[in-house]
Amino acid sequence: MLFSGLEYGQFTLVDQKADRAVSAVGDMVSQYAAMRSEDMKDIFIAASNILEHYQFTGSGILIVSHIHAPPAGIPKITWQTASSSSMAVSSKLGHAGATPPLPAGFAMDAGATVVAVETFIKLEPILFNPAVKAREVYKISWHHPRRAEQIAYTNTADPSIDSKSHGNTKSGKRAVFA
Repeated sequence: MLFSGLEYGQFTLVDQKADRAVSAVGDMVSQYAAMRSEDMKDIFIAASNILEHYQFTGSGILIVSHIHAPPAGIPKITWQTASSSSMAVSSKLGHAGATPPLPAGFAMDAGATVVAVETFIKLEPILFNPAVKAREVYKISWHHPRRAEQIAYTNTADPSIDSKSHGNTKSGKRAVFA
């Protein structure tokens, strides 16, 4: 029972930290008017630091989607980027160019833009524990851009930037969004 309690405690802490991570990433992205992939990688580093001091065996990914409703038409994902390609997970909102499912009661005015940030974290029990099974934590947050109607995104072609590690922290420990 003690080990089951520890495992459930781990799940609760990671669940709360996942909430903080999607909220923090959405807040940071929504402050940009134009963003480059190296800016996004720095934001992903900041998100990984939210979980830096919490050790667990798991993997995770953050996906940022920019959704715009044109003056005449339905909302579409105009760009999307992920913190990693190491986890075979697709956005629950769809891909760039797709019409995303919006939450119930959430309406976008013509010309409006929102940034949606999703996280998927796969949690495995730390110890063999038949009472606690592997779980996936999924969180999403929605943000309106604050400095521009839309956020322009430029994917750099510089491999020294694009290969920047965004899962290693100063302590050398690997964080969840690697």
